[in-house]
Amino acid sequence: MKKTIATLGILTLGLALSMAAGCSRDEAKETAAQAKEAAAEATAAAGAAAGEAAAKVEQKVDDAAAQVEAAADPVARCRELAAKGAWADALEPCAKAHEMKPDDMALEHALQQARAAVAQ
Repeated sequence: MKKTIATLGILTLGLALSMAAGCSRDEAKETAAQAKEAAAEATAAAGAAAGEAAAKVEQKVDDAAAQVEAAADPVARCRELAAKGAWADALEPCAKAHEMKPDDMALEHALQQARAAVAQ
């Protein structure tokens, strides 16, 4: 990005110098055309970079929202940790999840596994 802007600046400076040095009209037109082309390329590169940056930010926001949602829902968090086998971390969310859904046998089993892991 900085390189493109620097190139644009150099071409603009070249245009100004060529006009001041008394270059022919055709040379000045050619330099002006090059400056316009460089400006168009710089604009396109800046737009592409901004689009990529926006997509990365959007993905990070989506990931963070999913993590917050999972942390706010003990049932989802318990199931996530149980799937990973992270029993030591699963005790609190699985205890809350089991309170919310005492008839869910998968949550009860996960709670038992988490208790056994912590007891060791």
